[in-house]
Amino acid sequence: YTVDAGARLRFDTGPISHKLTVGGSWDTYKEVRHTVGNVPATYADGTPYPPGANLTLDELLNMPTPVFDGDPGPRYKSTVATNTNIVIGDDITFTNTLSALIGFNYSTIKSRAFNTTGLLTSGYRKSALTPTISVIYKPVPALTTYVSYMEGLEAGTIVPNDPALYTNPGEILDPVIS
Repeated sequence: YTVDAGARLRFDTGPISHKLTVGGSWDTYKEVRHTVGNVPATYADGTPYPPGANLTLDELLNMPTPVFDGDPGPRYKSTVATNTNIVIGDDITFTNTLSALIGFNYSTIKSRAFNTTGLLTSGYRKSALTPTISVIYKPVPALTTYVSYMEGLEAGTIVPNDPALYTNPGEILDPVIS
């Protein structure tokens, strides 16, 4: 689910022109999985999936579709993530050849992971203020050059639900600034 809202305002401060953008967004994501997790698969001839590592390109392109064996079990809500953003940005025009984009985004990520019985197993709520800065120069009308720097708050990865490979299946790792 997603909701976005915003407004734009144009104004001048002396010879400098501004296009101010103010807005916000909210989105939520729910992932539903099967309780069994990874169901073993085989090809129709009984060969285990995935195939061996030393296949030729032709063999890879002509592989049959795997057949999943067994019951994946009932479904359950495994993760819920909500992201809210408040954005303010200004497209500033100094001259016909020089302009800049300057903005900030205040993000909050709330993420929760649940086990197959519905109990909360991990989660977090983190916020960060991240910048966006670009300087744009047009040496001639048909050529635009620019330098940009941007940061963003990204949700943490969810460890795959495979206890055979991971000691912390289903755990949500902390978010990072990208």
